[in-house]
Parts: sequence; structure tokens; C-alpha cells
Amino acid sequence: MAVARMKKRADFVAVQTSGRSKAASAFVILAIPGGESLCFGYTASKKLGNAVERNRAKRRMRAVVQTVTKNLPTLPNARVVLIARHSVLNAPFEKMVEALKAALPELLK
Repeated sequence: MAVARMKKRADFVAVQTSGRSKAASAFVILAIPGGESLCFGYTASKKLGNAVERNRAKRRMRAVVQTVTKNLPTLPNARVVLIARHSVLNAPFEKMVEALKAALPELLK
């Protein structure tokens, strides 16, 4: 399953203002069911660290999403945003995968 990416600020703002949220140890997940396809967006603020750390955080979140979407049965169309927390840089990969697997079905009801 190909995962589309959100790139426009308006999409991120729409998810933030009217979406449901769930906090995990490594990231915060915001989601709005519906839309044309399953679409993910990734955010890491400057509070997380310098550009190298922010890019690493986003790469790790993209890898988690890729792993989860391959292993889960068909997910409904939705827009999902992952906001990095400090622990995303050091958290075990499998723990992040399990957190996203548990949160997605709950948020996309």
C-alpha cells in the first residue's frame, strides 16, 4: 500500500483543529477519518533539536508508518499527522510500531 504524504500547511492545520488525538511516548498522533486516500504528515519542531535531529526524527516516523501500513489490514481513508517528541530519537523502533498500531484503529473509528 502506497502511503501519501501531506505537504501543505492547510492540511496540517485542518487535522490539528478538527482531528482526534492520541499521545504515545515517542509522538503525538492526530487523525481525521475520510478523504480521498490514506495520507500522513510528519512534524518536528525546533524544540526537538537542530536540523539533523529533526530530520532523523521524521525519517524514523516515516519508517514506522511504512512498517505499520504494510502489516495492518486495509485502513480507511484518513489524514494523519505525527508530531515528534524528544523520545522519538532514542525510542526502540518496535515500541513505536506497536504504539502506532494500537492508536490508528482507535482514532479512525
